[in-house]
Amino acid sequence: MELRTLFINIWSIFITSFLVLLKFFSFFSLSLRKKILKRELTNKMLQELSRERAKVETCFIFFCSSAGELEQALPIIQEYKEDPKVMILVIFFSESGLIYNATQDYKINHILSPFDTLTNWKKIIYATDPTVTVVVRHELWPCFLHLASKHSKLLLINASSPSGTKGSYLKKKIKTFLYSFFDKICLVSSLDLKFFLKNFAIQEKNLTVTSDTKYDKAIKNIAQKSKAFLAWEQEWKLTHDSKKKTLIVGSAWEEDIFNILEAVDHLQDQFFEKFQIIIVPHEPTKKLVKHTEKLCFRKGLRSKVFPSEKGSGNEKNKIIIVGILGILKDLYRYADMVFVGGAFHYQVHNVLEPAAFGVPTAFGPLYKNSREAIELVSSGKSCVTINPVEIAKWWQASSKVNKQDSKNIEKHLLNFLGAKQKVMHEIDGFLTSNK
Repeated sequence: MELRTLFINIWSIFITSFLVLLKFFSFFSLSLRKKILKRELTNKMLQELSRERAKVETCFIFFCSSAGELEQALPIIQEYKEDPKVMILVIFFSESGLIYNATQDYKINHILSPFDTLTNWKKIIYATDPTVTVVVRHELWPCFLHLASKHSKLLLINASSPSGTKGSYLKKKIKTFLYSFFDKICLVSSLDLKFFLKNFAIQEKNLTVTSDTKYDKAIKNIAQKSKAFLAWEQEWKLTHDSKKKTLIVGSAWEEDIFNILEAVDHLQDQFFEKFQIIIVPHEPTKKLVKHTEKLCFRKGLRSKVFPSEKGSGNEKNKIIIVGILGILKDLYRYADMVFVGGAFHYQVHNVLEPAAFGVPTAFGPLYKNSREAIELVSSGKSCVTINPVEIAKWWQASSKVNKQDSKNIEKHLLNFLGAKQKVMHEIDGFLTSNK
């Protein structure tokens, strides 16, 4: 048995044993039991996938972490999904991806990823018999990659220099092992190409520079509103106070919300009165929405959850808490400034979407996972803040800046377009090879 196969088997046994342990503890935790059940594959699910596969000639699997990765894959998915001879299955690692997909009108087969064991992935691979499997950026699970590479062409898209790899021998070895499963790796830039060649034992013929499909999606977001937002647009117009400046706190975690509300204490009342704040949680759970309402109440700030449970949205409240997924990219068009969440918690979320609308942006200190964030900071278009005082200073300074010309931003983004066509060129090459 070769070393690669031996490692995969050991990993699968480890995950299986870990799952047995989790199931034992789930007897004492209802929430844990529910989480495990959501990832278990049912016969009904597998039979439906198998029946769907039998109707078509080609099957694509897209493995996405969550909503952001789905949005990056969409330019490619939408090119193939209209073909009646093609089946597309999106596998989400995060449950929030499923929730987000339900808010959109994409009409794509989707499931939550099972635990990474050979047994689980064999069931999915055998049911779908994929022609091409596409991993979007992150999801490098050993058992999945092993089986997907054996039964289909395997493509990684939007790959970039991994954060934290430099200087770590073990991480380099692990990454090299995982990347070795791919038939092709599509990199964002020539800098990433140099990084991969220097740090990982990958043949140059298996690497190609395609740019990033999220630039294609950002341009599309400027041009049109999503169907998910159009369903709520009339209520939004009643809720949003167009007479005031709008600060949007996008993809917000609890730490972001706390720091933004604390920043209010460092603003003069006369200045603050000119604003309406829109808080859009990364995952708008009932618990987080209620917690945000309580924080606002303690600050003496009137807040309202959008959409209204009562269906009436005619109150112009100081703070709007968005309680649904799927409309943040549309709300950015109403912003005068945006604070992008995640960088007080773990890592910054999508800064490209608000930047595409030409608004001043800021975020917390943990932003170096995002190349766009680094570029925006170095060019002076974004601000890094480490506490409420600095947020307040940015808030005041940004209020004096006119909204940048979105046409100029769009022109800048055009320099990075074309990833969709380049990735599709690789996929079409796979299809003709008939692996």
